[in-house]
Amino acid sequence: MLQLLAENDKDLHDYIYIFELEETVWTLMGMEEGIAEDLLPIFEDELGLTEKELQNIEEHMISLDDHLSDQATIERLDVLGNRMLAIGEFEVTEDLSAGQIAELASIYDEILSIFKLKASYSLVKDGSETSLSLADLIRLDELKGANLKVTLFSADGTFLAGPVTGFMS
Repeated sequence: MLQLLAENDKDLHDYIYIFELEETVWTLMGMEEGIAEDLLPIFEDELGLTEKELQNIEEHMISLDDHLSDQATIERLDVLGNRMLAIGEFEVTEDLSAGQIAELASIYDEILSIFKLKASYSLVKDGSETSLSLADLIRLDELKGANLKVTLFSADGTFLAGPVTGFMS
């Protein structure tokens, strides 16, 4: 990898984030397009995202480049990582205390805030749709044949993707 970087007038020390280094290596190796082509069907088939929705999300994330590179944002993300580690591993929310569930919801809200996103949630069953709050969603044991519908917006209300609908039992 170091040789590949050097051959293309790049240096390992030019990168702050691993994802930037990975992106450069993928591009230099001509793999970026192939990987994107491999991932696109997964996003389309599993999540029902269209190419336009993926483009919306990509453009939104690119617009946040300076914000996400800001030291204060990086520190916020680091604090969130530590808060997540403090919760520990769990399989189902029944494994968590009420305080841990509240902390998990708080972390999720903070992540949305950092990435300047809003999400709406609802359950769809037998043609009926019921809106859910994040707290409602976290408390659900199972969806009992319903579909979870998620729509994603930027913080300013610009539509990004959705509805993403997945069956969960």
